[in-house]
Amino acid sequence: MVPTIAPMISVWGQCLMQNSNPSSIFCMILLRVRSSYPVTLSVLLILLLSACSAASVKMSDGHVQSLSDAFVGREFVFRTNWHKGMMIYQRKPINNWFASMHNQTKQVKREKHKLGEQIAAGGEVATITSVEPLYNYRLYLGFKTNQGRFGHLVVLSENNKSWSSEFYKDMTDEMATVAWVENQLTNRAIQFFDTNEKSSQAVVTEVNAPTEQLQLSPPPAQRQQRSEIPSITQLRVDAQPARVKPGETVSLFLDYRVGSTNAKNIDVTEVRNLSFKGNTIPRYPKQQMKSLSAGSHGSNYRQKIPAAAKPGIYSYRGEVCISNSCSSQSVTFTVAP
Repeated sequence: MVPTIAPMISVWGQCLMQNSNPSSIFCMILLRVRSSYPVTLSVLLILLLSACSAASVKMSDGHVQSLSDAFVGREFVFRTNWHKGMMIYQRKPINNWFASMHNQTKQVKREKHKLGEQIAAGGEVATITSVEPLYNYRLYLGFKTNQGRFGHLVVLSENNKSWSSEFYKDMTDEMATVAWVENQLTNRAIQFFDTNEKSSQAVVTEVNAPTEQLQLSPPPAQRQQRSEIPSITQLRVDAQPARVKPGETVSLFLDYRVGSTNAKNIDVTEVRNLSFKGNTIPRYPKQQMKSLSAGSHGSNYRQKIPAAAKPGIYSYRGEVCISNSCSSQSVTFTVAP
């Protein structure tokens, strides 16, 4: 006897109303049919029984608490526009869950390009309010923006690239360490504020004041093999948002990678300069010396735009110096009237 699909549809609808996970819904349907047709579906249930528990949270309560202690209350700035439904997969923001699927059908390819409602603009500041795992492969970090809007930063574990897009690696205590979560978040999605970072002085409206020119004094080159000389690569300079109004804040990003065979104690100098109509803004450039290890690094400087700021296009030039070599890039942002 072939089972009717009526009870299946009934269970599916009830579960969707309760925002249940698709894997759990599927298991409930199997169990409902199994109760009426024990012999016919016994083998099938045995093969698929593991799917009923696959979506359960794999983190311990104690580890979730340690993640909450590490992130709740921390202030950050968005490095890109953040929309409802967006997630972070393999350290990159994606439009929605479909973009993480292994099976890229025509429908999935269409869906993965869709964007939901914008929650925050690039350059907007927010604070982490909660940390909570969901299913076996998602970590939700709730946030509240300075504009009073609420949303989530959703971190996904890696897809196992199996025939089913539901098969993700379990997000366990060992995987979702504080360092791993922060690395997922800060690659391209957000930037946490450093504890020693201070808000900058307002951009002045006049540029005729004398400007003290910065003189860089890089440390003398070390006597070492050419392959061991530190270098700066993958430099990325950005100003967000690209259009600001007086009273708002522009975030000046500076991201780069330090290449070296040495693991630590590499002297690096970060320099930021702002100019307007070819003239350097007073109190700029701004210089910061750091001792870093090899790898990816980044920082953010918040510049408030005063109410009397002149409208127009401002230029931000970011520069990173190491040993006797410097790399720089420039971008512009607009101060609206």
